[in-house]
Amino acid sequence: MKTPYDSAVRIREREAGEVRLAISDQNNRLTEVEACRRTIDSALARERELAAADPMLSAFPYVSRMQAERARLDDHRRAIQQRLDVLRDEAAATYGSLHAIQTAATGYREEQGRAAASAEQASIDDLSSAAFVRTQNRRAKSARVA
Repeated sequence: MKTPYDSAVRIREREAGEVRLAISDQNNRLTEVEACRRTIDSALARERELAAADPMLSAFPYVSRMQAERARLDDHRRAIQQRLDVLRDEAAATYGSLHAIQTAATGYREEQGRAAASAEQASIDDLSSAAFVRTQNRRAKSARVA
């Protein structure tokens, strides 16, 4: 049964889908950043081991560059995390609104069902009353004739 809330439900469902996709995208980006950071950490550990083994080898420029890259990735991770927090808040609001509209639509359907059942019952009552009155009229005529 169609309700006046159907278009609002579809809009909210579409918005919820868009937020869900945005959250998924940000989670994927966060995973990529964390994988890059782990790669840098392992490369730094290897480079430090090599530099410790050979005192003539200077790892300072490489280590400095990798630490700067790690700091950049940490900043990027924090920015992604902030966007995720905003998107999660938006998702909560969207799903709350969607649930409220769906509840209103369900209530509308139930009310329409009750109204239809009440109208059907009234129609049945009218038919029963008419049949009863006809039966009473026939009995009254039969009693007068006899």
